[in-house]
Amino acid sequence: MGLFDIFKGKPAPEPTSVSDKLGEGQPRPHHYQFAYMALPIGLLGDPQRSVQLLNDPGLLIKIWKNLGSTLPQNQRLLSEPKLNKGDIQRIGSGKILVPIRMPIPTAKGEAVFVAFTISEAFSAGDSSASPQFRYFAFSVSDDSLATLREVRDAGSPSQALKHLIPNSLDSFVSHIREIAQ
Repeated sequence: MGLFDIFKGKPAPEPTSVSDKLGEGQPRPHHYQFAYMALPIGLLGDPQRSVQLLNDPGLLIKIWKNLGSTLPQNQRLLSEPKLNKGDIQRIGSGKILVPIRMPIPTAKGEAVFVAFTISEAFSAGDSSASPQFRYFAFSVSDDSLATLREVRDAGSPSQALKHLIPNSLDSFVSHIREIAQ
């Protein structure tokens, strides 16, 4: 990226791996606001939206782009989060875990993954079932370690649950499985 590209509003090039560009700088607004504010506020405010997200993963990209449209052009990220149906797992009794792969982090505090848990009955359309909804983020601590956080209330700060966990989807899922049982 050239010096004049900043003034043209072009987004910065994105890394290809966590260790590629992990710096000491501040988290990028698009990445951070999506993981810790826009997505959890939307889902915690109405767990039915999580069912919509399960049925239409394209909704995730719509939320990402809507948030990006509120930011200056040079703060928007081209890479998008991904909800892979193959990552969804049953955990505990009657709950499912829905991990979302975030764009590759470039700063400490950015999420590698976010996820939510929800009751299978609620996600299957049983409106009398409790949603049992919870939202988690797995944020970078350094090149190979992460912190598991939970956002419990829309608009409240996240709470760190576990520190210095190996930075992988398997580790993220394993620790949520332990906590969410």
